[in-house]
Amino acid sequence: MVLSNFYRLIVSFVICYGIGFAGALYAVPMLSLWFSKLSRPDFTPPNETMISLGMFVYLLLSLALYFLLSADTVKREDTKTAVYFFIFGLGLNFLWIYMLFGLRSPFLALITMVMLIAILLSTIYQAVHVSLPAAILLVPYFIACIGAIVINYYVYAMNPQLPLFMM
Repeated sequence: MVLSNFYRLIVSFVICYGIGFAGALYAVPMLSLWFSKLSRPDFTPPNETMISLGMFVYLLLSLALYFLLSADTVKREDTKTAVYFFIFGLGLNFLWIYMLFGLRSPFLALITMVMLIAILLSTIYQAVHVSLPAAILLVPYFIACIGAIVINYYVYAMNPQLPLFMM
């Protein structure tokens, strides 16, 4: 039982931080090379703050996934649905990073973030029925996504010269 819980914890961290580090391959170099040169709202946090916040968010996501994977099996279908939503949301999170920093498209990133927020709300709703700690751990991520979509919108609106995407 203890090994099984430890295994779930390790798997949760590997999945979440794996997505985070994969996204960082696009984001970190572009923060100083491209993103910092764009017109951005004054409330955009410094690059170091965004990186630290991202690391903290992935910690919370890892713990939330662990709680979902460790949820009571009596609610098996609800648990599977919550985990599927969670994984789909992680995929959208990576896609948002790729759209914004890989393709350098605030417009496509904005559309992706709208989808991410919708699936995140669905995940939180489902998680409440499966694991309240998981649902609570997802709330700061939701708040971070709201902040990200606001900044993303302003970057898009303040830089009308940008093409739809760049390669």
